[in-house]
Formats: sequence, structure tokens, C-alpha cells
Amino acid sequence: MSLLDRCLAIHQAKPVIRPPRPAPRLLKVRLSDEDRVTIVEEFRAGVATTRKLAQRYEVSDYAIRMLLRRAGIASRQPGTSAKQRRQVRKLWLEGASVAVIAKTVGVGQTTVRLVVADLVRSGI
Repeated sequence: MSLLDRCLAIHQAKPVIRPPRPAPRLLKVRLSDEDRVTIVEEFRAGVATTRKLAQRYEVSDYAIRMLLRRAGIASRQPGTSAKQRRQVRKLWLEGASVAVIAKTVGVGQTTVRLVVADLVRSGI
């Protein structure tokens, strides 16, 4: 069958009827202004993590992170303690590579890069 024949066959075929897509679940509809204020306050106070807030309000972790970003709250490096961040800073200033720092501190290389980027932004 030639290309022209295939194109004509497609053109003459009956259209495929697909079910309508579900309506998007807009975040602005799913969270009230009171919910947003509560989320920001609980996160600032350290009462809840983004994961716990997402589960409680039935939204994604990403939605919570974006809400916090809009509220002016910088993201935290997940899974890193203050002690680990100090170790990363110390090793970075000593000139260690990202791979060596990650292995020494016990975190991933991406986490090391995020901590270092945060240090650089804050002026080390």
C-alpha cells in the first residue's frame, strides 16, 4: 500500500470517539485561603513536612512546595541535618570533590550540590 493510499484510508475512516478528559483539579479551588495560611504557618513552625501537609490536604508535594515558594519560604534540602550541612560546608571549603563529600557525609551527590548552591547563594 502506498503512502497516498494510507493517507486516503485514514482520511476516509470514521473518527474515533474518545471519552472527555476529566476536569482539571485546580489547586486554587482545592485549597482555601485559610488552608494556605495554615500550611505556611505549620511549615514555618516545623510542625509538619511538605509530605505530611500534602497528604493531609490531598495535594501533591510539588503543590505544597510551590505554595511555600510563593509565600517566600526557601526550600530545605531534604534529608540533611544541620550537622551534615556543616560537614558539607567544611569539606567544600577544604576543596573536596562532590563525590568525596557525598560519600563522606552519607548523602547523594545531588544533595551535596544543592547544599553547596545554597551556601554560595548565602555567601558561604
